[in-house]
Amino acid sequence: MTHPNFVLPAARADLGIKYGVYIMSHDVCQKWTPPSDTVLIRILSGLWPFGPLKNPDAFADILEVKFDDVDGIGGGQLPIQEKHAKLIVDFFEKNKGRKLAVHCHAGMSRSPATAAAWLYFHDNKEGEEAIWNSPMFVCNRKVYRMVTEEVENRRFGKRLRKGMIEKTGS
Repeated sequence: MTHPNFVLPAARADLGIKYGVYIMSHDVCQKWTPPSDTVLIRILSGLWPFGPLKNPDAFADILEVKFDDVDGIGGGQLPIQEKHAKLIVDFFEKNKGRKLAVHCHAGMSRSPATAAAWLYFHDNKEGEEAIWNSPMFVCNRKVYRMVTEEVENRRFGKRLRKGMIEKTGS
């Protein structure tokens, strides 16, 4: 008999065990029971509405954001925007040190890009590289870039801007 929590493919489950990130599709997430102290980012799309989770109370926190798996505007689709990156990084800061589960429709592009950004936020280069080098994922580069840029803005932006003001006297 298979344990009911073993709905993640083994290679994806290994990322969770080793790095504390669980990357999955919407369908898998609906059936999945997370380990304790896991937070969830649900990436909603205008094209694919998401149904309820089996165990929403099993997550320590849940963020839902809505953007499509595209790089530019067109065809009625919404790419990630600065407001989404800010919400995601707010969530990272609020839940630093916990385990992260993230899902979109297929769990192949937006989800791994968001998980890689989470590992970037936690300075976990090895985990980040494991996601980027995995043949299971094709990370959405725009999602990764926008979220990691927001991380950098928060880490260094205020100090850099303050230093520029002091140097220029503005």
